[in-house]
Amino acid sequence: MSAILLALREQTRSGFALSNLTGDTVDTDGDKLYKQLENSLKAAKVKSEVKLKQVLNQFTLIKDRPKLNELHPALEKTPLKFFTEYINDNIFKAVMANSAEDFLGRFCGEFVSYSGGDGQSLGVVLTPRHITELFCELVDLKPEDVIFDPCCGTGGFLVSGIHRMLRSARNGTKCKNIREKQIYGI
Repeated sequence: MSAILLALREQTRSGFALSNLTGDTVDTDGDKLYKQLENSLKAAKVKSEVKLKQVLNQFTLIKDRPKLNELHPALEKTPLKFFTEYINDNIFKAVMANSAEDFLGRFCGEFVSYSGGDGQSLGVVLTPRHITELFCELVDLKPEDVIFDPCCGTGGFLVSGIHRMLRSARNGTKCKNIREKQIYGI
């Protein structure tokens, strides 16, 4: 999912289009998405070539898994194109519209619910959105503040914090600074 989200960022930067995913057996949909993922990471200025390769290696399955890249008769497209269209329509567009929704948190919560428990036995504790928003209100978060979350998990506090700060920011320069220099999570 994260590889596809990063690749989809290239729709606005480099003109990548979902129509490029054609089910070609030589230049596969996975090859195309992987290339866009690589472009996205380079555009984000990942500093170390070693770090860039390490991140990219985590996503080789999108190009190396034949079943993801073969035309599926019921879908009439590759599963990878199907997933990419779904993620684009149901998640990516909302993220790009600066939705305050913690999509990664919701995804993880749903995923963990199928593990037969609430995830706490695995060390997974997801803070509900109303709690993260309450804490941002309690600390009276301002656009000049810096947020550091040393145990950010899916980033619920960071998502609520950045959206509160962006709502209060007065101009595009301040918003850009908030996004680039005032949010830190580990």
